[in-house]
Amino acid sequence: MQAGVRIAFGFDWPVVPPSALAGVHAAAHRAAPGQAHAHASEEALTPEAALATATRTGAVLAGLQAEIGTLAVGKHADFDVLSKSPLFGEANSALPQMLQTYVDGRCAFGCSTGAAHAGLAQPAAWCIDAACPNLKSVVI
Repeated sequence: MQAGVRIAFGFDWPVVPPSALAGVHAAAHRAAPGQAHAHASEEALTPEAALATATRTGAVLAGLQAEIGTLAVGKHADFDVLSKSPLFGEANSALPQMLQTYVDGRCAFGCSTGAAHAGLAQPAAWCIDAACPNLKSVVI
C-alpha cells in the first residue's frame, strides 16, 4: 500500500469465520478482537484505511464502483447498522454488535427493532466519505 498498490480484503473461510468487522479490527490493531498483544504492529493500517479496503477499494478493484462500495444515490444500498464505530477503540475492545442489515436499501435483519438507532452518538464522525455526513449509522 505504501507503494500505491491497492488491495482489497478477502476471507480465508472455512479456515477462519468470514467477518469483515474482525478483519478491519485486525488490520488496524494487528491483534484479534479482545486481544491486547499486537503482532507486527508496524504493519497496521489506519482504521480508516482498513475500512476502505474492506468496502470501496474492493468495489474499485472489481470494476463495480458505480454500483457498490460506498453509499450514494443510484448505488445498491447494502450496509449494516452497528452499535458503535468500528474505527475507534483499543486493540482489546470488543467488536460492535450488528443491529440491522440492509440489502439493496431494504432491511433484511433486525427490522423489528424500532429503536435500532438509539444510543448511536456522533455518527457523522464515523463516516469516511464526505458523502455520508447525514447518515444516522455506521456502515461497513
